[in-house]
Amino acid sequence: MNIADAVVFVVDDDTLFRRSMERLLSSVGYPVETFVSAWEFLQREPPTGPACLILDVQMPEVNGLALQELLAGAERLMPIIFLTGYGTVPISVKALKAGAADFLQKPCTDQVLLDTIDRALLQAQQAWCEHAKQTTVQQYLKTLTTREREVLALVVTGMLHIAPYGRTFDTSPLSSGTRSLSG
Repeated sequence: MNIADAVVFVVDDDTLFRRSMERLLSSVGYPVETFVSAWEFLQREPPTGPACLILDVQMPEVNGLALQELLAGAERLMPIIFLTGYGTVPISVKALKAGAADFLQKPCTDQVLLDTIDRALLQAQQAWCEHAKQTTVQQYLKTLTTREREVLALVVTGMLHIAPYGRTFDTSPLSSGTRSLSG
């Protein structure tokens, strides 16, 4: 998947800010979706590809830190960039410890924001690729017979050769049964 296909979500209660973010992100080719509140964002189906979230800290009803916690609890993981005019060191530390990709103060330059979004989307793309690999492996594992799963379990634990009647042979180099020159 091309990183330019990734979606950037913006959750902020400031209408002018949302509009300016939509114009900026659209101008560089990012699909962007804006939301006035955390609840509105939570009503949207989870993304089906790489995405990142630009999130304000102070919002009515559910603040940005609470939304971050709700998303983590629902396993709707995506890089979160906090962009706020109300940031403090304790708030930024809490957000970063909870997994935020970055924490920026308003106002920040367009270039700083775009660079931060690029890094977050690259992180999201890598996570989606890893997720796709894991899904493929899980699908293959579901097709294995019971005996094939038993053999796989032995292979994974290092027991590569199984003799008839359940006797195992360890073929690791350290236990190959070779004699030393002195003995």
